[in-house]
Amino acid sequence: MKEEADVTLSHDSGGGFVSKLLGWLDLSYCFFVALVDALELFLPNSAKKFRFFSKGWGNLSLTGKTLDKAMYNLQNKDRFLHLSHIKWDDPKIFRPFCGSICRNGRAVALIVKVGRFESPIASLLPDESKQCVFHWVQPLISGAPKQVVIMFPGTAEMGIVERLPMAKKLAVDYDMTSILIEAPYYGIRKPNDQTLWFLNTVADSFVQGHAIAFEGAALAMYCLDQSPETQVCLTGFSWGAATAASVSQVVRLAGGDVSRIACVPYVGCGTGDPIQSGMLARSVHWNALYPGVNDEGDLPCNDSTNQRIHNAKKELNSWQEKFDFTALLDTCQKQAQRAEQQQHSSSKADDKRIGIMRVVATQNDHFIPKRFLEHFSAQLEAIMADDPSTSDQAAIDDCPPRFQVRWSRGGHLYAALSRYKYQRESVIEAMTALKAIHKNRIDKINACI
Repeated sequence: MKEEADVTLSHDSGGGFVSKLLGWLDLSYCFFVALVDALELFLPNSAKKFRFFSKGWGNLSLTGKTLDKAMYNLQNKDRFLHLSHIKWDDPKIFRPFCGSICRNGRAVALIVKVGRFESPIASLLPDESKQCVFHWVQPLISGAPKQVVIMFPGTAEMGIVERLPMAKKLAVDYDMTSILIEAPYYGIRKPNDQTLWFLNTVADSFVQGHAIAFEGAALAMYCLDQSPETQVCLTGFSWGAATAASVSQVVRLAGGDVSRIACVPYVGCGTGDPIQSGMLARSVHWNALYPGVNDEGDLPCNDSTNQRIHNAKKELNSWQEKFDFTALLDTCQKQAQRAEQQQHSSSKADDKRIGIMRVVATQNDHFIPKRFLEHFSAQLEAIMADDPSTSDQAAIDDCPPRFQVRWSRGGHLYAALSRYKYQRESVIEAMTALKAIHKNRIDKINACI
């Protein structure tokens, strides 16, 4: 697939100095960390609530067994990911006024409604998170939507405020429907004993990641089942980027038609390494993760602070390797291979190809160091390279590349501030490319075999 890979600088890529200058915006997070550090000097019990994993590891053994079982059941689509019942709130219709919502001079009305269904792994979630909650935003049209964009939240993204303007713009200008998922442990799904977005335990972080991946996959398959013409785009920022990539693999393993899926990971990473070496590392309650800590939170006095943190990071890394995107990808690939061997046939290989992959990364990111962005891009390129349709698709000269990496200037916060423009543009380009590929697929692929 090397001939299909396309690595470019996006249109907003500027000089190295400008990119570094924009990347320094990430350092503003240090002011928040310094505030928590100062608070810890006077109110240590209160300050620790503003750090990740303040209650330690959690029940990792039970969590691991349940998630392994969930992954094993993925191939049974009807039993595990089939949405038999969605509870819908009354829809709200937003009609344009003073030309604020229009397309080519024509007024466009929007429908926004909230849906709920039980999470596929509700047994692992706290009561407040058991129900998946999502917002459905679409133009006032009849029939099944032709193009659906599922937007996943990033780390600390409470609610849909950051994503809703993008969804409205896509609906008004491109007739695209958007689904905005509320993440478990965030916003209205936050447990009462949790402070803001700071997850109480390491086990909570693993459950959160898998829960939203399964919920997103269920919604993607629900949309694909609405019409054979419906196409779905999976996209998210930061942690949401890894979620979008994970969902594409979950749908693939569960038997969904991923040829109608475009995936747009926007400035993300597939491992938990940034929480150990990126800016977020300063927001982790490392003392609570030290293997020698007792029930009262007291630390043994024979180790230095640096050694304690080193031991905690080492232990955390060993658990993350079992539950991050790389582990999920390995599980999906192994089960897919096992299923193909059992079938003794490659007749369904056509159903296993992901339509389009567009990866966006930043040049000067302090939250996710560049080496992790590069590693994530390489992982996603490998997914597309393993695609059984690669040779056929590469032969279509007039179709856009199916895999592409774009490096933008600035860092994480600049990417967050500009996502309304640049993430949206990447989604539009990906869906346009997916539509072009499907337009040529039936006749030209057969002619190129």
